[in-house]
Amino acid sequence: MAITLRSSLPRALTITELDGNFTDLDSRVDSAATDITTLEGRVTTNEGDISTLEGRVTTNEGDIGTLQTDIGTLQTDVSGKLDAADGNATGTLSAEIISATDDITTTADLQGANLVDTIIRGKVQALGNITGTNNIDLNSGDTVTCRLTGNTTFTVSGLVSGSVNTVYLVIENSSAGTITFPTTTTFNRGGSIITGTGKTLIILDSVDNGSTWMGVQSWRSYS
Repeated sequence: MAITLRSSLPRALTITELDGNFTDLDSRVDSAATDITTLEGRVTTNEGDISTLEGRVTTNEGDIGTLQTDIGTLQTDVSGKLDAADGNATGTLSAEIISATDDITTTADLQGANLVDTIIRGKVQALGNITGTNNIDLNSGDTVTCRLTGNTTFTVSGLVSGSVNTVYLVIENSSAGTITFPTTTTFNRGGSIITGTGKTLIILDSVDNGSTWMGVQSWRSYS
């Protein structure tokens, strides 16, 4: 029902018209009150959502703080182990990505699922002039240089269980006497090495912790 206005009539409003206007106003007030109640409900709901969001933000801030602490700890751990001892690391170094511009020296195994742009160099043992029984300790290096002066027997120790153990033998004057390689060493195709007065490179591999060795003469300076 619409409100009747005095300006639209050439006369005063009747009692009936006034009653109708009051009734219409009451209806509009009731409707406005209902809308206000609905709006208050929505405000309350929004306040609850905002409180929940604030709680999530606080939780996320805590998680970010923890992550930053973990990253800081990792950075300290990595830099400390790579730099504190002038490139020599001790203990356990664990990280998803490790970048180093200096050498990393380790006295234990260096293991990685994906070693990229990595150069791994073995140490060299220079035995000099030898004869008789000589043990090659792989802990001191897997590349051995020597010059034979008589009959020579080689043994190997310091093997790493479960790994491929390799010996690189650079022998000079191999014709100076008989050479006995570690137990159960066989060369490719059942052959033997060619000896001479110059240098030759013998490579020995074991995949069973030294129970057997596979040998190959890969290079020599003599005919």
